[in-house]
Amino acid sequence: MTTHSSDVVVIGSGINGASCAWHLADRGLSVTVVEKDAGPAMGSTGKSAAGVRVQFTTAPNIRLSLYSLPIFRTFEERFGKDIGYRDIGYLLLVPEERWETHLESVRLQHELGAPGRRPRSGRGAALRPVRDPRAGWCDLWTLGRNH
Repeated sequence: MTTHSSDVVVIGSGINGASCAWHLADRGLSVTVVEKDAGPAMGSTGKSAAGVRVQFTTAPNIRLSLYSLPIFRTFEERFGKDIGYRDIGYLLLVPEERWETHLESVRLQHELGAPGRRPRSGRGAALRPVRDPRAGWCDLWTLGRNH
């Protein structure tokens, strides 16, 4: 029987596992990655829309995202590969009944240094439901009710 020894075992090879493994190996540690799927990023990472944001509701997720932003922004110069990252922003549409809870999250985000702002009064009024999603913003709930 062959045995293998590593300084660290990382479970999972999605974006978090792969990043942890890379950073640990970059610091000189011997790393073994254990993955249940046939290849890397076949779980939630591979099924994501690949959006990058810092507008989360918990401090650990906000901090992790803030840490990762400079890596995404300089990925090509660091690693020689254009991953297609574009710093274009993120728009969250919040139902009225969840507005106060959302504002608590925004306060936490700002405390931790995450950028973000809410549209000035009246600017949100420009977002009107439309019937053709190709024309811009679309209220899917309204579309689903009316069709």
